[in-house]
Amino acid sequence: MPALLLSLLVAAPVALAPAPARGVAATCEAQNAPECGGEAGDATCAANEDCFDTGDGCQCRPRVCCHCENVDGAGLCDQTPCTHTALGSLLLCAAPCLIIDAARDETCNIKLVRGTTCAGGDCPVTGCCAVALQSAAHALNSAVPEQFCAETDQATCDRFTLDDDNYSTSFVPGGACSSIAGECLTPTPSATPTQTATASASPTTTFTLTATATATTTGTATATATKAASGAECTMPDQCATGFCAQGVCCDTACTGPTDSCRQPGERGTCLSLHAPAPPLSRKGLLSVIALLTAVGVMSFSRRRRLSAAATHGAG
Repeated sequence: MPALLLSLLVAAPVALAPAPARGVAATCEAQNAPECGGEAGDATCAANEDCFDTGDGCQCRPRVCCHCENVDGAGLCDQTPCTHTALGSLLLCAAPCLIIDAARDETCNIKLVRGTTCAGGDCPVTGCCAVALQSAAHALNSAVPEQFCAETDQATCDRFTLDDDNYSTSFVPGGACSSIAGECLTPTPSATPTQTATASASPTTTFTLTATATATTTGTATATATKAASGAECTMPDQCATGFCAQGVCCDTACTGPTDSCRQPGERGTCLSLHAPAPPLSRKGLLSVIALLTAVGVMSFSRRRRLSAAATHGAG
């Protein structure tokens, strides 16, 4: 998994980073570090962009609002602040959350919205996006997850396909992700009670005697909850038909071993014993890994740009 994430960081800026904005890029490129990442550089870009030092000059890139959070209670995911400076790359912005979710026994969720900033410590999402890699022969097939879920908006969800047509996406308005590796869940509509008027008949005789008929009907409906099948999301054992809730899903056993997992792709709901648990990382060590991988990604991006420029110059 760490090797996969390293490849993801190296490939993400090339695969998903949009082209610099026209009309403002030339002015931004005229800036020098540290002004490239400061107010002087940002002022030359569009309102939803920032000026970044890519290592090979300055460029205007769209902001990506990115927020990592824990699905079940507080944890390291929740300690990752909301950011909107990720070189305009959706996957590079999500990389720290993906690393935490893979390297620690935590269940994270990711929020991504392109072209905006964080508001109140969160991203302005409007639904969820299921992203899947649909080409087995794609060059990045071994470098990115085959599928994942992100809470976002329609435009950002469409961006995955626009930047790389090897991805397929499905957006659910108002939906929410069960986790990064989970499903994009459709919101459950709430029932609205219907009021029925009751008519009272009061016929009157010629002798001023009044007869009133009142009909009263009382009914009690009892709803019986259907227990979830193996592999469904859960929080308590009595929600599952199997009677076991392990690692947030209905499992066929209690699955309490140190290397047991009930959330494996293709085997969800079946308790499997993994060969060996991944060694836990300290928070300091984890942040060092994130910093190192991000630096490697930026250096790789810069090297690709220089090679591309050299190839263009040679072709000319």
